[in-house]
Amino acid sequence: MGKTFAEQYGFWGEICSSMKKQFFLNGVNLLQLLFYSDYKQDKQVRLAMEILANSAFKEVCSADFPLPLKYAIPRKLCKKNNLIGLELFFRIKQNLTKYIKKRNI
Repeated sequence: MGKTFAEQYGFWGEICSSMKKQFFLNGVNLLQLLFYSDYKQDKQVRLAMEILANSAFKEVCSADFPLPLKYAIPRKLCKKNNLIGLELFFRIKQNLTKYIKKRNI
């Protein structure tokens, strides 16, 4: 829906990479929240596959715009449509975050 609106009003072209960047960041953050959720794993996988299968999301995963370093790995995994890698990345990140908070590092 957001891509349709942006295309209709001329915001989706090469000129507006900031919109594509934000769309990518929102998608990755949504995947992270999904894998952190209490949903059963089969539901997490199904919903994540829907996100990765979205043509607009595939397009922004392959786009070339600068991102913070913490998004480099998820970007490569999204570009390769690697669901298992994304799930593993976010699980490791979640466990490291819990460990750091527990140790007050």
